[in-house]
Amino acid sequence: MRLLEFSPRITDSGYTLWYRNIGTQPYKFISIDNEYNPTHGYGWSTKENDGFWAVNSLSRVYLPKPNKTSFLTIKASSLAIPQRVKIFVNQRKVIEVELTRELKSFKFPISDSTLKQINVITFRFSNSAIP
Repeated sequence: MRLLEFSPRITDSGYTLWYRNIGTQPYKFISIDNEYNPTHGYGWSTKENDGFWAVNSLSRVYLPKPNKTSFLTIKASSLAIPQRVKIFVNQRKVIEVELTRELKSFKFPISDSTLKQINVITFRFSNSAIP
């Protein structure tokens, strides 16, 4: 990573968040919003026009601790119906939802005691399908 001009930003529980400045815009190595590349985790496809596909029954992303909010919002749909997804934050199950073919938003609280400096968000899908 250092050869690519990344430097460690935060280390926590064996994970390291790396950071690199490109011009005046920082490149955030780990993120899951549409402005950045969320594939730095495990089990995700590359970005497509309609979002990112999970390519396994288990996918992960790594997120830095939020500044103030303790909520996580995801927008998701599924080709495989029925599809249930269990979402864990740092190995603690925080929610289980049923996905449909229609894109829906899910917002759920995360307790401060669950959060770390670097958070492992794990998605466990009941069915696996490749679009």
